[in-house]
Amino acid sequence: FGFRGFQDDDSGPVLRHKSNTNSKGQHRLCIDFKANASQKRKYPVQVKANGTVTDINRQTMSSSASFTVHPSKYYVGIKTLPWARANTSVEVELVVCDVAGKAIADVPLTVRCTSTQRKRFGNDVEVIERWVKEYTS
Repeated sequence: FGFRGFQDDDSGPVLRHKSNTNSKGQHRLCIDFKANASQKRKYPVQVKANGTVTDINRQTMSSSASFTVHPSKYYVGIKTLPWARANTSVEVELVVCDVAGKAIADVPLTVRCTSTQRKRFGNDVEVIERWVKEYTS
């Protein structure tokens, strides 16, 4: 099986497990996604599991499955214009959805608006974030 993040490529760690089936021809593998507070996932993780069994006659059978582990039960979408003029208001549309994409009403939100400035120092770039305003619904 392998753990893969939501990326355009297939990069990511791959974990391998080798074992034998029990007397009933079964094998179970537990994948634990519990994380302590300092390791909370910020993005969904795509898990792909591939299994191959070889019998005593050296015949093989393979199967695979995949599923997504979501870091939260909600996602927040934001829609704005791709640009804004200095010292003008910007209209922002927000939507809260469940993992299936269904809009969910009455979910408290906090939106933090910031202004960032990038300064280049040789090959390094420093990002300066200035807090502007915070809105809570």
